Amino acid sequence: MNTLIVHTSQQPLSLLPALIKAAEQLSDQIDLLYIGPQPDIKHILGVDTLYHYHHEELAYASNKTIANLIQKHSAYTHILAHADTHGKDFLPYYCGQQRLPMLSDICQINSQNQFTRPIYAGEALETITHHGEQLIMTLRGIYFEPSDRKTQPKIQSIGTYESNPPTQIKAPLLQDTSDPSLADIVISGGRGLGSKENFQQIIELAKHNNAGVGASRAAVDAGYISNDHQVGQTGRIIAPKIYLCFGISGAIQHLSGMRDSKIIIAIDKNPQAPIFKVADYGFSGDLFTALEAIKNYKIS
Repeated sequence: MNTLIVHTSQQPLSLLPALIKAAEQLSDQIDLLYIGPQPDIKHILGVDTLYHYHHEELAYASNKTIANLIQKHSAYTHILAHADTHGKDFLPYYCGQQRLPMLSDICQINSQNQFTRPIYAGEALETITHHGEQLIMTLRGIYFEPSDRKTQPKIQSIGTYESNPPTQIKAPLLQDTSDPSLADIVISGGRGLGSKENFQQIIELAKHNNAGVGASRAAVDAGYISNDHQVGQTGRIIAPKIYLCFGISGAIQHLSGMRDSKIIIAIDKNPQAPIFKVADYGFSGDLFTALEAIKNYKIS
């Protein structure tokens, strides 16, 4: 048994140790295919071999390009990626290209071929048994503790790309605001903010607290912020120490993306909003009054 982890510079590097921990439950041989600039070595301790593709045209590689690189290193019993918007984009593309099945959103490894994942927006858990020769899956890294495996990787640095030219994305995918996947504190806004201009108050509060910026799907659909910040079933699955949300009623799809947060604080004008059923602390009232009251305080 051997495992390949696929990771790009567009994904949270801090979650790699959790993926390595998951891979430990599958095999003794753990290798990493990393696409992008040089990663911090502390995050990749524990892998045996690092295949590092760092050609400048791979900085924002497309799904097609990533799939082609995976194909070069496909002789593994298990291929893993983090279940964020990127991993759930390029890995299904690879599987479709190769006509292979894939498991998604795995949160628990029961054995080398049996796994658990949430379904129905996290309201139930499903156990899956896979009998194929090769197993390809995305994992929710927040459910796995960081690995304490200290193997120093053998590095194969690959600075060329055998394509003319590789398919690529020319611009960064994230705005200047903080990535909610990386933050201990996430401050989110919903449709209740009413406009893109009002949503700027969420961004300013997040900057003041060095926090990540999240949003509901309704806020993203309304154009208040890009979908890179969407939290929920079709966005990012996060588990920060503190999740503070304004004007989010708490649709089940949103709750599935943040319900594992350590402390949930909700502000919404509707006292019957579903968000209050999962919140540790709640305030039913005008969200702008709440924003004004806490804008100069540090959240900790």
